[in-house]
Amino acid sequence: MEIQLTQLMRALRRHWWVPIVLMLVLGMLGYGYGRSASTTYTATTSLLVTSQVSGDEILTDTARATTYQNLVTSGPVLDLVILELDLDYSRADLAAMVTTTIVRNTQIINIAVTADHPEEAADIANSITRNFVTLATQLSTSEIQKSLDSLRSQADTLRNQIVVIDTRLANLDEDSEDSQVQAEINGLKRDRLESSQTLADLDNSIRELTTQLNTMSIPVVVTDYATAPAGARSVSPVLLALVGAFVGVLLGAAWLLWVSLTDSVVRDRDQIVTAPLLGTSVSGKADNAVLIAKILGAASGKRIAVVSATQHPFVDELQRQLIDQDAEAVAANGVLNNADELRKLAAGDVAVVIAAVNSTRVSELAELADIFALVDASPIGTVLVSRR
Repeated sequence: MEIQLTQLMRALRRHWWVPIVLMLVLGMLGYGYGRSASTTYTATTSLLVTSQVSGDEILTDTARATTYQNLVTSGPVLDLVILELDLDYSRADLAAMVTTTIVRNTQIINIAVTADHPEEAADIANSITRNFVTLATQLSTSEIQKSLDSLRSQADTLRNQIVVIDTRLANLDEDSEDSQVQAEINGLKRDRLESSQTLADLDNSIRELTTQLNTMSIPVVVTDYATAPAGARSVSPVLLALVGAFVGVLLGAAWLLWVSLTDSVVRDRDQIVTAPLLGTSVSGKADNAVLIAKILGAASGKRIAVVSATQHPFVDELQRQLIDQDAEAVAANGVLNNADELRKLAAGDVAVVIAAVNSTRVSELAELADIFALVDASPIGTVLVSRR
């Protein structure tokens, strides 16, 4: 089957919206399928809680595990993860991807991260673990350092008090027989002894805290790092949308090509196959008087039957003009495909005019020619009515 460029351009002009609609529909279907069928991946790390000092209070194992569980998704940890991995997530977005659980009757905290890509899930889980261990260690060290600084400040104050007492004692005469002087000396010695004992206790506490700070173990340790979960990779919804749009364009182009190949509607003068062409009317704007004159001249006073495939304003106008000019017209609209009616018309003393509007097909006109040949009659001519 041969296709002409004019047919293809005509199909494109009349049905240009079909490829666009198919592109949009299949693109949206592809994106929707990609969103609904996308696979998520979960990577898990584990932490073991060891010890934690909070001020002067040592927390119980359960309280420490619960405290750390809440700290895992705290703002400082999530901010560090976002900066480290350069993530395009907010705190709330990242927190929604993280789930923490405490293994029953243990101090083990599981951190699970769910993401669209396996590598991303593993990277975020491991980053949360690393940054949380660092933060927990800093918090523990900070509490001990705070207590140590407080004790050192108290010790310095007592040393200054002892210096003041020693200076005052040096200025007093211990051999003096003055009762008031002896009372002051005894009071200063008593204060010095108490300050010295308190200072000794503080120095002992400072040494213990310093040793604890230097030998302190990490409050949480990593027992298991995350690896990228295995499984089939999901296809990006955007990629599926692009594929769907491309397929839609191809289908639309194929449909336009098919329409062009199968288009046998009479639109051109060369497609007329029944009798001579009397004239052409584009959108019913032909010079009707000239066409009617041709028809009357060719009919030689016979009755005239105007046969059309469908109702059309030009066909109606043609019949009205024929009646106005005293030509006997037979109303026969819409019988183009009715073989029996056509045989009756062709068998009688009737001059038939075929009005081939642009819904008439070439095959139908060919069938008319066959019918006229069978009844040994012929139409006087054809009028082509086109909307082009």
